[in-house]
Amino acid sequence: SCESPVPRRYSVGGNVVWLAWPQELPPSRLEEILATLDRPALALTGNWSNPLLRRHPENAFADRLLQVFDPKGRFGQRAEPAVN
Repeated sequence: SCESPVPRRYSVGGNVVWLAWPQELPPSRLEEILATLDRPALALTGNWSNPLLRRHPENAFADRLLQVFDPKGRFGQRAEPAVN
């Protein structure tokens, strides 16, 4: 078993992890871990300066659909979002 001071649960086939980040650990440590794994996160509770931890893709849903339905990019790139 993997010992960790951070309680966690996994769901969605291991694609989502729910963490209870301890107050005694600095938030910067979690951001370092996320950077190493190249993963974004969303803080649901606590006092975070910004609840969106790391970069979130602008159109994550469309990107995931393209990965499934056009993994080799044969139908071109997705359209960039319009700028107002």
